[in-house]
Amino acid sequence: VKPGGAIERLFDNYENLYADLSAFSGYNAMTRDPEYTQEFVSRFSSRLLWGTDIVSPGDALPQVKWVKSLDISSELKRRITSENARRLLSLV
Repeated sequence: VKPGGAIERLFDNYENLYADLSAFSGYNAMTRDPEYTQEFVSRFSSRLLWGTDIVSPGDALPQVKWVKSLDISSELKRRITSENARRLLSLV
């Protein structure tokens, strides 16, 4: 994820595109440039998803700490951690 990069261009062109942040690759992409990430997350918060289907006791989940550390509203954090997935899966 970088200013003017492929992900930003794809998001600008395809309203039905979502990004899954649950794997380490998503976390890695979002933590490379913290300053830009704040802007990216605020801009595309309605299309970012975090969730996981496998969690075991003791698993490191740096994504949780990262989402908590973002300087965004609790509403945007809720979107990323639950509301977007619920809406996408028609669970709302």
